[in-house]
Amino acid sequence: MTPKFSLQNVLDVRHTRVEAVEIQLGRAMAAEEAAQRSLDALLARKEQIMTRLTSIMQGDLDLVEVGLLRADLETMDPSIAAAKDALMAAHHQVLHVRAQLVEAKQAEEVLKILKRKRIEIFDAEQLQKEARAQDDIYIARAFQDLRE
Repeated sequence: MTPKFSLQNVLDVRHTRVEAVEIQLGRAMAAEEAAQRSLDALLARKEQIMTRLTSIMQGDLDLVEVGLLRADLETMDPSIAAAKDALMAAHHQVLHVRAQLVEAKQAEEVLKILKRKRIEIFDAEQLQKEARAQDDIYIARAFQDLRE
């Protein structure tokens, strides 16, 4: 039976941290996708307005409608800029959390390696003990055979 790993509690804590950071990464990626969808929707809306404005300019001009569409376009530009900023912030957050995840996984892996090494040492010691016990049995049998 392998001995209890003395740093098992630390390994468990590090594993829990990895899981928590993975959840954070999922949330950050979801926020980034939401920001991207929001930006895409704003850009699509701007394209619709531009298309509508182009079609209105073809025939008789309705200055009221042209003015309203132009006002819509002017209010969309700050919204698009804000959406781009939000997307960039969400992307940076994803990168930051990814870096944390890599760091947490590395810390966990270090302890896993230590645990594997300790088990390998224990197994090697067990093999040596078994070999010595087997040698002792063979030697005892040989002495018994010589006595008889």
